[in-house]
Amino acid sequence: MDRIADLVGEHEAWRSRCLNLIPSENVTSPAVRAALGSDLGHRYTFRVDAYLHGHVIENAYRGTRWTEAVEDRVEELLREVYSAEAATARPLSGHIAGVTALAALVPKGGLVMALLPDDGGYDGYHPPHLPDLMGYTAMDLPWDGSRFQVDTEAAVDGIRGARPDAVVINQSFVLFPPELEPIDEACKEVGARLLYDGSHTLGLIAGGHFQPDAVERSDLLFGSTHKTFFGPQGGLMVARDPEVMARVRASFTLTTQDNAHWNRIAALGVALEEMKVYGARYAYQVISNAKTLARALDEGGLPVRYADRDYTESHQMMLDTAAFEERTGMDPQTLAIRLETQDIIVDAMCRLGTNEMTRKGLVEKDMATVADLVIRASAGEEVKGEVHALVEDLELEFTLD
Repeated sequence: MDRIADLVGEHEAWRSRCLNLIPSENVTSPAVRAALGSDLGHRYTFRVDAYLHGHVIENAYRGTRWTEAVEDRVEELLREVYSAEAATARPLSGHIAGVTALAALVPKGGLVMALLPDDGGYDGYHPPHLPDLMGYTAMDLPWDGSRFQVDTEAAVDGIRGARPDAVVINQSFVLFPPELEPIDEACKEVGARLLYDGSHTLGLIAGGHFQPDAVERSDLLFGSTHKTFFGPQGGLMVARDPEVMARVRASFTLTTQDNAHWNRIAALGVALEEMKVYGARYAYQVISNAKTLARALDEGGLPVRYADRDYTESHQMMLDTAAFEERTGMDPQTLAIRLETQDIIVDAMCRLGTNEMTRKGLVEKDMATVADLVIRASAGEEVKGEVHALVEDLELEFTLD
């Protein structure tokens, strides 16, 4: 029987040879991994004023001096990187961040507007998921499929008419940023909270090249820290109003979670130090690579949607799977499996992302090679050796190591 260490080793050896185009994944630096594997991973703290076992306490644990210093510094870095007034790194994931935000800011039986999964929205905010669990009613946030963007005018009208308790920007398929200002103004008119789930784009927002008004124009920006943000798996939250953050923080301990995994928070802090130095250059390169790759794929015969809008303003591009299936008879899942046989990794929806390959040093001039490999592999050609040759000498970029 295989030992776990052997399985992990096999995984690492194989994935190091692969060309990863999944937009939901990234790679961390050695310094981030060192923090993740540090002694903090063994430790615990209960740093909150709370009534516990009959006593009001500040911290139920001792030996937490440096744990607390780490958390304070990480929150300071979050405020700096996102130009926010308040921040926390406590969410264990982007999903937990969303759950905590809703628990803190939406009353029982409240109304929440969010994008439907069919419109590219994150499934969790619609039944049978969080609405059924948390007791709120979900309402569709209007969508303009022709532009692959929130329908601003219809959204504003819907907010004014339905008067929801919260509006969630919840894109899992994200090419173009929403127009936040009119949506924010409509939310303020009716007293709704505007929550921005930036799980896919937090790294691009931090770099200032996608949705630069995300903090200014929402009550809460939150999401996952391992997609365009090149940190460990986990979550973060930042806000323009400290009072909103205080309400959210009160919903963590003994409610939506307890231990926040302090080694993860330290590792996120190292990634924030890297983002502070390299974020703008990294975000620009990710988006430029995405545009260049999308164009090369489309011109090479693998259809990509929204050519009329230069394909994307994010890390993602969307293959026109309907046109591809009509031409080849191959559905997205079959295409993803075929590409994986050649060590090219995509998801089953055939979203392609440039975040990991950018972190490994690929730039615009390399996108023609990437496109050629994807196109030939999709046609059934053997390209695995060329994939290995492309990735074997790559070195991690945008790191302080």
